[in-house]
Amino acid sequence: MKKISLLLVAIMLLTAVLVSCTTEPVETQPVPTQPAPTTIDMGVPTQESTPTPEATPTPTPTPVSNTIKIEYTCKANSSSSKTVTGEGSAEIKGSNQYGAGDKVTITLAEGHKYVFVKASNSVSESLIYAPEGVYTFTIANDFKNYLPSSMFVRVSARYPSEDELKEVKNLAVNPFDVTTKTAKAYPHVYANNNYNQSEFGAHCAIDGFITNTSHGMYPQQSWGPNKPVKSTDTFVIDFGREVVVNELVLYLRGDFVASGHSHDSYFSEITVKLSDGTQIKINPEKTRSAQTFNLEGKTTTSITLTGFVCDNTNSDGWAGLAEVKVNGYDVVK
Repeated sequence: MKKISLLLVAIMLLTAVLVSCTTEPVETQPVPTQPAPTTIDMGVPTQESTPTPEATPTPTPTPVSNTIKIEYTCKANSSSSKTVTGEGSAEIKGSNQYGAGDKVTITLAEGHKYVFVKASNSVSESLIYAPEGVYTFTIANDFKNYLPSSMFVRVSARYPSEDELKEVKNLAVNPFDVTTKTAKAYPHVYANNNYNQSEFGAHCAIDGFITNTSHGMYPQQSWGPNKPVKSTDTFVIDFGREVVVNELVLYLRGDFVASGHSHDSYFSEITVKLSDGTQIKINPEKTRSAQTFNLEGKTTTSITLTGFVCDNTNSDGWAGLAEVKVNGYDVVK
């Protein structure tokens, strides 16, 4: 029995040795930690959420008013006074004639400065530039000296179109121009030498009447400087704004005869000055016909006639201008 026990022990020991020699130890491998994903910068900016701005409402444009208001005040009879308002144009048709002290006021809508005015069937329509939007004239006490004595109240006013402003026309007509040096509506004329401010005032030379066979009251009114005419005398046409001037047209007062002694002499030389400094010398002839002089399409705000030289041959030495026209157009901006 002892031998059998020893044999079993020996077999167990041998088995243990064989197992240790053939079996490799198993190592426990640590589980690798997964790295965080790498972010690659592609140069694309990060989109941030921004609030959507509220839509700004489109403002509704304010409509431009085209109203014109005419107010006629009759001094002698208030019941004859009238006020009318129109869209684009307005008109007053009175049954009475103008009298001294009567007043007409034409009020333009905001933004308007130009208006065509015809104050009676007896006078010319004129383009008036009113920078303050109001054109007013009052019938003078002595108006019959230089205007028709029977002018019925027929006042019409209308806005010009842009095309009309660009058309060539007489820019120097205003039958009811004031006799003072300053004015609030244009065209306006003034001179530093007037025989009087009535039928020989500067305003008589832009009233639209061109009868020039004599001197005196209507229809022979004219700008007549006191004699002797000096080279320093000035006759100024103020347009109140920039205009382009093409031609100056003169109607000399022609109270003279072809031969023999005359009341009038004539201006044989005049210097025309523009507001930009341009000076043009002109030489009118002894004639009652219209005489036209080139102004070269210059842009100006005024025209000054000065440097007068008179040819007093066989005359009393008087001289005058029955009418002055300036053909041109407005600078529309």
